Amino acid sequence: MIRRRAAPPPRLIPAAVDGPPAEGWGAEAVTAWLAADLALARAEADEALSGAPDPQRAGRDAAAALAAPVLPAAPGGPVGLAWAHRGEHVVERDDGPCETLAPDLEARLEAAALRAAADALRARLLDGAGDPAQEVAQQRATLAAARALARARAAVERARVALWTRPPLVLASSWVVDPAALPAALAADVVAEVGEAQGGVVDTRALPGALGRRVVDALGARERAAAGLLVEGDNARALRLLAARLGGRVQCAYLDPPFNTTSDGFAYADRLPSHLWLAALDERLRLLVPLLRPDAALFAHIDGHEKERLRLLLDEHLHHVTEVIWRIGWVSGFKSRANKFIRNHDTIYHYGRSPRPLFVKQHLPYPAGYVRRDGKPPTGAGYPLEDTWNCSALDRLDSIQLKSFSREKVGCAGLTQKNEDLLERIILSSSRPGDLVLDPYAGSGTTAAVAHKTGRRWVTIERAAALEAYARPRLARVVAGCPRGVSARHGWKGGGAFQTLTLESADQALASLLRPGERAAPGQVGFRLDGGRLRLDPAVWEDPLGAWLPWGGGRVAVDLPETFAWLAGLRVEREVDGPAGRVCLAEGVVVAWRRPGASLDEVLRLADGASRTSGVLFVHGPGAPPRRWARREVRRLEPALDDLLVPDGGVAR
Repeated sequence: MIRRRAAPPPRLIPAAVDGPPAEGWGAEAVTAWLAADLALARAEADEALSGAPDPQRAGRDAAAALAAPVLPAAPGGPVGLAWAHRGEHVVERDDGPCETLAPDLEARLEAAALRAAADALRARLLDGAGDPAQEVAQQRATLAAARALARARAAVERARVALWTRPPLVLASSWVVDPAALPAALAADVVAEVGEAQGGVVDTRALPGALGRRVVDALGARERAAAGLLVEGDNARALRLLAARLGGRVQCAYLDPPFNTTSDGFAYADRLPSHLWLAALDERLRLLVPLLRPDAALFAHIDGHEKERLRLLLDEHLHHVTEVIWRIGWVSGFKSRANKFIRNHDTIYHYGRSPRPLFVKQHLPYPAGYVRRDGKPPTGAGYPLEDTWNCSALDRLDSIQLKSFSREKVGCAGLTQKNEDLLERIILSSSRPGDLVLDPYAGSGTTAAVAHKTGRRWVTIERAAALEAYARPRLARVVAGCPRGVSARHGWKGGGAFQTLTLESADQALASLLRPGERAAPGQVGFRLDGGRLRLDPAVWEDPLGAWLPWGGGRVAVDLPETFAWLAGLRVEREVDGPAGRVCLAEGVVVAWRRPGASLDEVLRLADGASRTSGVLFVHGPGAPPRRWARREVRRLEPALDDLLVPDGGVAR
């Protein structure tokens, strides 16, 4: 923090705007004023600009910096306890480098303009060029114009921040199911449609909509609740979608984020300035921590590039328990040529939602012929696991990357796949069968695979490319009974199911803002600014079951019923579809979605076979529910979905 000395001279800006120094505009007075105050003004501007436009560029051309559509990232450097990452959102684009969104963009741009004006005025006055009063007047006018530009640009940025921080839309939902879980008649219908189960599983993506819904209905509420969840999308936005249903339910979380090695060749961005890397992790931790149970554990896997910064960040959110050192394994080849101590370990931080999270002690089995130092045979469950792994003859846990012929490998070195043995230790030590395990950086799907085989429920998140190519096929093989990894130790023969949610991408979310005067087509999901607040455009309600987003010159379908169910925290037990619409039935809740032209009575007939006990009925459009539904509390879908999609109205602060 920069502190003023006693009785400081007038500030250059905005003092120059308000009026000249008391001494007048003589050259000696101006020179003394600049020498005394300019360094302070520039230092304060530097402090305000942490992570904003490049200082040299801003100094040379403030107008270009103000007009730039995206702020370039500041050069990386040490990040101290001032936490330079505060106030930024990091968006990993679908087809390009990361982009940063800054809610405080107006203050940053004004600081950039202030510094540019200070630089220009100093150069002119110290060089003796021009009349001081005229130079100050010119910089005053420039600064006023810059402030107007900053306000306009910042209004757009605030709308983009509101779009980014709203929960995402679900574009599609599909299931991978063990065919043994289906009734014989339904299994026969599936075989008649697609032939024998591909890869030993039933994938509803390959089935017509009605048959796919029959497969999901056949699982039953209990089986669906125990199923895994694979989310395709950015993990920050995915965590916002999951908050209502999973809040306070996660027992174990494992984070294997990009290590920020500044190297290329990975399947993810791994070259960020430290403050932006911290910004990304901070945002995700803030969203993840409320999902944890009071006795939950979180494990964060990292190497030496950012480990100390990550430790400080974790200390802000959770309680430190211990630090595990994982020796990666033997060293040879190119890595061994470095003229330094060869790095051969990763760090796994162990944290808890509380100071004493659930811990199930793990032991290594004694080898045949093992005796204690006194020559007697050992007693007990085995040798207790230490906080150094793969560091003794008893503990062999080499990285899978070093096992050239491991059949666990999915075939993508850029994902830095981890061993099932490694995740088995973490999951077994911090959860029990039936508990929920979360991995927001799925990669190849190792965490989910081990959780599934050990009888845990799981949620994992990954962006499209890696998910479709590696994680989803691998987890389908797990359901089919894949014998690799830890399968033999746990007697895994296959079974279970998992759901895949495909979310709108970051690019689609940022492109959903309607321009002033732009009209949305029926069913289009678009957002517009209304008095500084982000609102869902009402055009979507003309055909909510045919909702769509414009994208790539065409349209991408949006599943509003699935979106609403997740945002409202509803576990849908049954869906009934018909020409009039779709009814989603959850415990104590009925959600009625009408097709264009259908009456409320028509769509509610779809749910007549369901329980009519008291509860809540969500419905959109005109009309009152018929008398047979009188015991239900009626709520309107339009404001409910609007409030869920844009919490607090998406206020552009």
